[in-house]
Amino acid sequence: MNTTRIRTAFKAFGIHFGISLLVAALVALLVFTIWYPYPFRELAGGRDLFILVIAVDIICGPLLTSILFSPTKPKKELITDISLVVIVQLLALGYGIWNVWLARPVYLVNDGNRFHVVSRISLDSKYINSLEPALQPKFFSGPMKVSMREVAFFEQSTVDALTQAGKNKSLLPQLYVPYDGTKAYQNTQSVQSLIKLMPEKKTDIETMAKTAGTSEVNQLHFAYVLGQKSWFGVLNANGQILGYTYSK
Repeated sequence: MNTTRIRTAFKAFGIHFGISLLVAALVALLVFTIWYPYPFRELAGGRDLFILVIAVDIICGPLLTSILFSPTKPKKELITDISLVVIVQLLALGYGIWNVWLARPVYLVNDGNRFHVVSRISLDSKYINSLEPALQPKFFSGPMKVSMREVAFFEQSTVDALTQAGKNKSLLPQLYVPYDGTKAYQNTQSVQSLIKLMPEKKTDIETMAKTAGTSEVNQLHFAYVLGQKSWFGVLNANGQILGYTYSK
């Protein structure tokens, strides 16, 4: 057994793994603080997708390096091998991040007493691009709250077709208008109704109110927040969401 070969290959693996881990940490900072802020990593499923992408990338790259690395290889050949591994790894990482970016939640659409978490991949670019600039999703921004206007007569057939296909009209960007927090608050119920139904939520709601600097818990409302999972959002009188809690 060539112990020198194994020792140097293991060292190369460790160095490459450390660099890959650092890159993954920087990407995670972007993904989980901007694209998928809490609790959207749960509501939009971004966490599992990101972990899969990063796990494959930070393991396969260093593993290929350890296989190809040999102290007996000419320097030029070794540089070529490692460069190819890094290029393949970066391409794979870029493709993975692109998919995470496409799946990111871009809108939190208020429709009556609920909010729908809408991912970028679910929307038609044609309609997004036709929105006023303030309502178009930005690269370095999280989900944007919007409201929905009334459906016009000529749009009803489109909405009906979408509903029959098992989808929600919240997937129609042409219906988006700036968020009306007052209207959202008026369309929702008091948190006392939620506490009566789920007493264990009382502590969560009181904590949210305290963090937001309000003592008037009775004036808060709650709304359903629907994505891949169902949560509750707690609103103040301005329609601002103070926090989120599990639906179970």
